Parts: sequence; C-alpha cells; structure tokens
Amino acid sequence: MESERGAEMEDDESRPLLEEHAKESAPISRRFFVMLIVAIVVIFALVLVATTFSALYFHLLNKDSRKLPLWPDPSISPLGKYEKAAVAADNEYCSEIGRDVLLKGGNAVDAAIATLFCIGVMDSHSSGIGGGHFMTIYNATTRKCYVVDARETAPGAAEEKMYVDRWNESQIGWRAIAVPGELHGMWTEYTHFGGAISWEQLVLPTINLMEEGYPTSHALAKALKEKESWIRQEPTMKVFINPETHKVYAAGEQIKTRGNFIQTLKLIANPSLANATDPIDLFYHGAIAQNFTKEFKENGAILTLEDFRNYASIIRGDNGVIQTQLKNGLRICGPPPPSGSAVAQAILNILDGYALNFSTFNDVVSFYHRYIEASKFAYAARSSLGDMAFIKNALAVAKNITTKEYAETIRALITERAHPDSYYGGSFEGPHEDHGTAHISVLDAEGNAVSVTSTINLHLGAAVMSESTGILWNDDMDDFSTPGHPNYFGFPPSPSNFIRPGKRPMSSMSPIVVFNNDTNETRLSVGGAGGSTIISGVAGVTLHALWLDQNVKRSIDMPRVHNQLQPNYTQYESRFPQEYVEALRKLGHTMVSTANLTVVTAIEKGNDGVIYANSDFRKGEESYPTSHALAKALKEKESWIRQEPTMKVFINPETHKVYAAGEQIKTRGNFIQTLKLIANPSLANATDPIDLFYHGAIAQNFTKEFKENGAILTLEDFRNYASIIRGDNGVIQTQLKNGLRICGPPPPSGSAVAQAILNILDGYALNFSTFNDVVSFYHRYIEASKFAYAARSSLGDMAFIKNALAVAKNITTKEYAETIRALITERAHPDSYYGGSFEGPHEDHGTAHISVLDAEGNAVSVTSTINLHLGAAVMSESTGILWNDDMDDFSTPGHPNYFGFPPSPSNFIRPGKRPMSSMSPIVVFNNDTNETRLSVGGAGGSTIISGVAGVTLHALWLDQNVKRSIDMPRVHNQLQPNYTQYESRFPQEYVEALRKLGHTMVSTANLTVVTAIEKGNDGVIYANSDFRKGEESAPAGY
Repeated sequence: MESERGAEMEDDESRPLLEEHAKESAPISRRFFVMLIVAIVVIFALVLVATTFSALYFHLLNKDSRKLPLWPDPSISPLGKYEKAAVAADNEYCSEIGRDVLLKGGNAVDAAIATLFCIGVMDSHSSGIGGGHFMTIYNATTRKCYVVDARETAPGAAEEKMYVDRWNESQIGWRAIAVPGELHGMWTEYTHFGGAISWEQLVLPTINLMEEGYPTSHALAKALKEKESWIRQEPTMKVFINPETHKVYAAGEQIKTRGNFIQTLKLIANPSLANATDPIDLFYHGAIAQNFTKEFKENGAILTLEDFRNYASIIRGDNGVIQTQLKNGLRICGPPPPSGSAVAQAILNILDGYALNFSTFNDVVSFYHRYIEASKFAYAARSSLGDMAFIKNALAVAKNITTKEYAETIRALITERAHPDSYYGGSFEGPHEDHGTAHISVLDAEGNAVSVTSTINLHLGAAVMSESTGILWNDDMDDFSTPGHPNYFGFPPSPSNFIRPGKRPMSSMSPIVVFNNDTNETRLSVGGAGGSTIISGVAGVTLHALWLDQNVKRSIDMPRVHNQLQPNYTQYESRFPQEYVEALRKLGHTMVSTANLTVVTAIEKGNDGVIYANSDFRKGEESYPTSHALAKALKEKESWIRQEPTMKVFINPETHKVYAAGEQIKTRGNFIQTLKLIANPSLANATDPIDLFYHGAIAQNFTKEFKENGAILTLEDFRNYASIIRGDNGVIQTQLKNGLRICGPPPPSGSAVAQAILNILDGYALNFSTFNDVVSFYHRYIEASKFAYAARSSLGDMAFIKNALAVAKNITTKEYAETIRALITERAHPDSYYGGSFEGPHEDHGTAHISVLDAEGNAVSVTSTINLHLGAAVMSESTGILWNDDMDDFSTPGHPNYFGFPPSPSNFIRPGKRPMSSMSPIVVFNNDTNETRLSVGGAGGSTIISGVAGVTLHALWLDQNVKRSIDMPRVHNQLQPNYTQYESRFPQEYVEALRKLGHTMVSTANLTVVTAIEKGNDGVIYANSDFRKGEESAPAGY
C-alpha cells in the first residue's frame, strides 16, 4: 500500500512540475507556430514581389532597355570642317567657286550669287537663270532677316484652265514657261545686300569653266537619259547631244556645246557690251529680252516682252519674313508664302514644346511619332497658303502657325495614336510642286643625292607628237582639277588646283631624300611612279627601310597597301598575306585587292657604309624605257595611234601593229636629231639647252605646230617658263626622333603628305615581331594615310594657293603628329573623322540648294529651281538659256499635279501670279548673341519641308552634327496622301513600332536632298552636302 501510496504520492508530487512545464511550454508552442506562419507569409510576399519586379524588369528590359537598333554608318559625303567660313552646294566645284569669292573679300550674298551661276550650269537640269529662287539673308551687323522672292510668275496671257485636257503642256514644251525671276533676284540681292566685289567676278568663274569644258554630273546625266527621246526631237535641246557619241552626254563627258550660253553669260557679266545699264535692263528690257520673246512667239509660247518688263523680284523685311522664336533662345527666319518655309517652321514650333531625345527605344519611337503628327497638322495648314498678292490672309496664316499658341494647341491634339485625315483639319487640297610617271634616285661619291620623278602624266601623255622634233607631248593639263569630275586617279576636283595662267598643276610625285641630321650623311633617296599611289608607296618603302630595318630590295619587294580616303577603301596587292587582310577587316577597314600599286626606285646607304640600290620589279622584266610597260601602253591606245599621224612612229613597219614587248624600235630618227641638238646647242646657234628649247629654233618649230593643230600654247608661253630653285624656307623638312631629317619639294608636290605619314608613325614603336604587331603596323599606317590625304586637300601651287606652304610645313611638325596619333584609335572611322574637304545621284526633282556662312557671321540660304528636270526642256537658240516649266506648279481644276496633290483653288492660274512652292531656305540664329547657328534648305518637291525640318531637329534638338543630321534616314508625311514614307535605311524596328501606333508606313529609296551649314557650340563651322545628291556633292570653306 505504501509503495502504491508512495508511488501515488510521488506521482502527486511530480504533477505540479509537469503542470508548470505544461503551462510554460504551451505559449512557446503557440508562439513558434505564429512565427512560422508569419515567416511563411513574409517569404511568400518577398517571392511575389521579386517575381513581380523581375517580370517588370525583364519586360522593361525587353521593351525599352534593350540594345537600340543600329543606325546606318555615316555616308560617304564629307563633313567639311572649317575655321572661318564655308560654302555647301550640290556640286563641289560650285562650292569652291563660292569659297573663292569669300577669299577675295566677297560676303555671303556675293558667294551665293556666284554659286548660283555655277549650279545653273553644273546642275542645269535643276536650276539656272531660266528659273527662279527664294533667298533668305541674315545680316549679323543689322541683326535682321531679309528675304528676296525671285519666284517665277505666270505670263499675262495665262488662263486658269489653259491646261485642262492638255496637262502635258504644263510639264514640257514652250507653253510650260513662266516668267523667270532668277537673274532679277540675283541682281537685286547683289545691289542691296552684296557688292563687296565686282559683279563680273561673280559670273566669270562659271564662264571660264564653260569655255574650258565641264564634265557632266551624275545627276544631270540621269536627267538627260530620262528625257533622251524628247531631246532628240527638240531642235533647241541639241546642245545636250555629244557630237562624238551622238548620244546624250553621259556622266563625266565634257560638255563644250553651249557656246551661245557662254556669250549670254559674258553679256550678263558686262551688260554695257549690249548697251544695257545692268543685268535686269539687259535681260528683262533690252536686247536679250527682245531676242527670246521673238522665239517665244515663233514657238507658241504665251510669254511676251511685257511679261518680262513687268516682272519684279521682291525684298521682304521684318514684317514680311516668317520668324519663329524657340524656347532655347534661337530664332528661325525664312520666306513667306508662296514659299513653304512657314510650314517647316510650324513643325519645328510644335516639336519645340517636347523634351526630345534618343535615349531609349521608346524615346526614338515617340520622337518620330510626334514628328509625323506635327507634319500632318502643318501640311494641313499649308492648304490655306499661296501668293500673298492673291491669297487673302496668307501671311497671317503663315505667321499664326509659327506662334506659341498654335503650337500648344496642336500638341494638345497629338495623342499616342495616328488619326483619320479629317482629324488634322485643312482643306485636303495641295499645290503643284517644284524637283604615267618615272623615278630616278642618285647618290654620288661625295654623298650628294638626287631623287627625281618625271612624267608626261597618262600613258603616252597627250598621245600627240611634234613632227619636227619627235617630242611626245604631255597631257598634264589633266593634272589640273576639272570642276565636278574626278581626275584619272580618282581624286575629286579641288578649287586650289583649278587652271590659271602660269600655274603648276597638283601632283602626287614625291621624290624625297633622307639624311642624318648629325652626320649629314644621306641614308635614302627614294621616289615612285603610279599616280595618287606614289605617296603611299614612297612612305611605305621608307618605313620598311628605316623603321623596320629591311634592306632596300626587301623594302621595295614587300606587298603594299594604299588608302587615299576618297574613295574610302584600302587597296592591297594580291600578294599581301590574307591573314593580315582579315585582321584589318575586323578593325573596320574595307579591303580591296589589286594587282600592283606604286613602282618605287630607291638607293640606301646602310649602317655598314654600303650603298644599296633597287629598281622595282613591278615595272616589268626590264626597268628601262621601251619595255613591257611601254608595250602595254601602246596596246591600250592602239586605235588612237593608228588614226593620229604624229604617232605613226610607234607602228612597227614589219608587223604593221604597235610595237610589242622586246621588239626593236628604230623609227624615231627625228628625236635622235633633237637629242643631238640638246647635247650641242651651238649646232642650232643656241647658247644653251634652255635657249634652244624655250627661245630658239626648236621652240619656233613646235609652236608653229601647236597653232596648226588647234593647241593654245604659244611661243610666249615657252619664253615665260622658268624652273624654280627652293632653298631652306621653301623645302619641306621633317625632323625624326632618331636624328634623321627628311626633305622634299613643297606643294604642288605630294612630298609633304608622304612626310606627314612618316611624321605621324615616327611616334610609334613599330616592329614585325608578332602577328598583332604586323596588324597594328598596317592599321596605324592606313589611318595615318587617311589623315595625311585629308590635309592634302588644302595644298596646291604656292604661287596661287594662300598658306599652302604653311599647311605643308604644319603637317610635318611634331605637334601635328602628336595630335593625329591621339586621334588614331583601335578602329577605323567614317570619312568625316579624318577632316579634309574632299569628295547614286538622287532624284531631286529640279531644285538645288546653297547655304553660305561668311567670316562675319552673315548667312544665306537659297533654293533655286526650274521645276521638273530640264524644266520645259526647250532652250533659247540665241542665248542658250534652258527655260523652266513652272506653270506646272500652278493647280489646274480637276487635275492632280506631278506629286499627286489635288488641285487647290488658291493656286489656280492668274496673270502675274507666283505658283506655290515647297522651297524652304531658312536661317536659324541665336536671339541673344545674334550668332548664326544653322543655314539649311533642300531639294525634292513636297518633301523639302519635312527634310528641312527633320535636319534642323536633329542638329539643334538632338545635338547631332550637321553631317549626322543630314545622313540620318528620313521620314515624310504630307497628309495627302496620308501615309508615311521612310527611307529604306531606316531601322525596321522603329518602322514596326510606328505601325503599331496606326501609321501607314511606305518604304522609299531617298527623300529630300538637304544642304546645311552649322556653327557649333565650339565655334567651329560644320558644313555638309547631302550624299543623296550624288558623288559630286561636297562643301568647301576655309
């Protein structure tokens, strides 16, 4: 019992402890449970939040933070970068004419007028004195904008319905001609805003060009081809038929068939020759006017002398100029209606209220969406515009759409979607629209060295020979630049190399001598043959010999590469190892294989005191005249040799064919006699070879031959010739870090350019130790070549080109080399990166634009037209003027125009009326500082407005340089028809995004051709001519 009890008691005693434990453990269990539940909830929430944010992050990443689509690489058109002034036009030569006017002291207006005369010839399918223009002028002194309206007007006999059922007459033929305003405007602009140099100096450059003959531009050639059938049947257009080919002129062919127009320009340059007081009196009242109005009558045109007498260009000041004030302190100014300037400004005015950027994918889409929408609204408002003398409130409407209030209203209407046509207002009516060489190196026992390169230029030179002396004449006039046409070796034309009496043409010949500056010993005499590849060949051989310590034969044998920037690809000899080619391609180089490049000859004095010499194997099996090289040249020109009597000495009398390689030439007896006289001039009663050749019997003989064969050389030309000795100050010298110094001839030689390449590379540790070392060597070499070739564009004959010697010396300084090395990266770059002012055409629909900014800050923006390509495609026989077809710019009831616009009553024909136009030449300047920021305009019919607005947006809002702004692929929407055209280079990702917003997107090749000049925030002037125009497009400046 006790035990049971005891047990029981023990149980009883323990119970409180258990109960107490139970009391303590119960809340702990509950607390643990609660904490566990809370932890689970928190973890779940965290997972949920993480999942949500991850999803959102990846959504955003995929949606907007992804890598942006790549825009196209920069085009081939160059970006001109100048310190003081620039001229940009559709043709490089014309830009250079304008630049030369500025250098002579002319102002922006003078330069614009001179450029206009040139463009009227080089792009005669697009503009000329048979058409008209608008010009916007900003005068930095007066701080005011002015506009000259030189738009064409309808003749007095014009009727509203004159083209009904015969609409083709408004596009082609005599009845399509409106009263031209081009010349009237030019003289008005000269007398009111220009005049810093004589009027004659503005016209003469174009006259000189035409008298020399000028090459057909690609754009003109295309236009001629399009209308060839008409040109063949229209008698007045025969000047565009090449008498040699009996076809319309092709690109590059020399036009010399416009003699009557040359005479007209001579009268315009000096009206007193026709008893006129000024160009307006001559053209609109006097002899010229009477001549072509007679032709009008004979050919069924409706223009009369009275129409010309009544014509007047219009100067518009503050109240008549369309100006838009922007929020960043900039102001835009441009011509009023009938120009399209106000519409372009309206688009800019609307978009000025947005924060525009290209930071993200959506930003880009939003930018283009808003741009397109703003364009629609602005084009809608355009339907109320027209000639202010005929359309009530046209000026008021134009000014209203450039106000802040209008812009704010439109922005409120711009949503995230596109809308039906009616949403944008307007009357849905639109106006019609306006579219051979050899090198010798010598080193004597005393250490004197000679390096000489000789040429008659192309193979066989001019391929004509003096019958009395047997001299084969050169064709070195081809070494001068011809406007708008690259030379034989691909260099674009340079104004510094244009022909002038007594001037020496540019050359790539680079005979150089390298000597030790401490010991004065010659190390290398080297030079080459091969046109523009001479410079790279000489530089390459010198590098291998002196930097890479290869003997002179090895240095010459090495496969070569060549890049002259224009065209921007690197040629390499086919023997060049392919592994290096591919490595260079990965660095961004465009590599093009060729057989052989420069032929180099060199003599080197080695460190061992031994002289090494080598003649290049590339010349042929024998390095002497009358070899395989001569045979090849004879074969190339065999057809000419057979027909030219003076060249018969190259016909083998045994085979009756041109001499082949290895055949003995024994037919040049007369040249043997000439050499005998040169060896002993006294045989011809001459004191020395100069007296014999330049003054005496020989000179008199061949100058007589010149005259008989139509050459322009005279005895006086020979007597006036003098070779030039240049001493220390006139020799180009480069000091190298290893104690060596290079010396060579100054411009117009290419020596300085070769030295510049060496000067740049002198700062690198060059070697061929590893694969990468070789790649790096060639990469730097190519890049240095690009910079040096770019600098070459500023060189020329020092007697004619200001600062040519200074430029040549500068590019051989250590400071220049250091600057360039800092610019040479591990990648190749677009053309514009390297500086310089170098050089498929676009359908520009007959307009041409010129922008000018002078040293004083005065700006000109002028767009000119004869409307459709070749205008009315008829020409004045007495004057050679190509007439416009601007009557097609009027609207005809019930008939859409060339671009599909339905007819607009506000643009119906009235006597004396100016038709509507999309030409939008504008100038943007800073309202506080009065500095010009942008001069811009375009060509391309109705797309001009969107093109001008788009380029301005990219340049001033998105802070892109003017080249990038112009290169950017464009979009265009003119409301009628309501679809958005986009250039095919426009990234497809953006196209699809815009489609999702309701836009109808239609691909096209190219849109507007824009020309612009911008003064950057760094004070540097940047200029660009649109690559869309063709290969001739390039700016010029200084």
